[in-house]
Amino acid sequence: MSKKVIALILFVLMGFVFMHVRSQSKAPYIKHYGTDCGFNSPSINCIDQDENGFIWIGSNTGLTRFDGCHFKTFSLVGMDESAFNKQPRCMLVDNGEVLVGTMRGLYAFDMKSETFACINDSLPALTESVRGLWNDSGCTMLTDGDSVFRLYRNPTRIVPLRKEEAREQLDSHYYNERDLADGIDWGEYRNAVTVSMRDREGGIWAGTFYDGLYYYSDRLQMFSQVRSVGVRPDVVRTICVAESGTVYIGSEDEGVFVF
Repeated sequence: MSKKVIALILFVLMGFVFMHVRSQSKAPYIKHYGTDCGFNSPSINCIDQDENGFIWIGSNTGLTRFDGCHFKTFSLVGMDESAFNKQPRCMLVDNGEVLVGTMRGLYAFDMKSETFACINDSLPALTESVRGLWNDSGCTMLTDGDSVFRLYRNPTRIVPLRKEEAREQLDSHYYNERDLADGIDWGEYRNAVTVSMRDREGGIWAGTFYDGLYYYSDRLQMFSQVRSVGVRPDVVRTICVAESGTVYIGSEDEGVFVF
């Protein structure tokens, strides 16, 4: 057999191997949105979606609404003396408003008037820091990292949960993002996982600290790093799976990635 024939066979085999490996992992991101696309800061802390399909993004410069084409940012700066501590850390979109948790308390953004209101004065039992917001069976829950409260609106008030119920809520909602992937062999990266989210296909997206994005395919029973050409999210802070199935990845330094 000639060297040319052998070389051709090897080339074909290598092509099959490459196609097989590529088929095992998720495709490169569809879109990447950085500071050149409307963000004043590439540091993304939280992402959520409202009932009209708009994507809401909390970054170090405020709250941004994305309609699929354009971004509009609403800043918390100017409401009181400290801008840094009003960066959105968590959010919950519900009933025509966006609840925004910051290190200086809880804010409500009205979608119609496009204005913020600080509602700390109505919540004397709440410390300044709001670290988590979630919906549990139609009830809005929030935590300062230690205690858990049930939030009511009109009039605004919070009711602290008993210790046992609070622990159950924290385990089920606040800490569960990292626990979604229990039972999967993460290897050396298990402790580096910062956030994880299950998609509509049953797979798991997992963000790590300085090692990028990983994906576990429930169909293939395979766990691998999501690799892409160009910019990649090394530090992943938040993951949002939209109603359409689109996955939004918020990174610490590189903005938003859409898959």
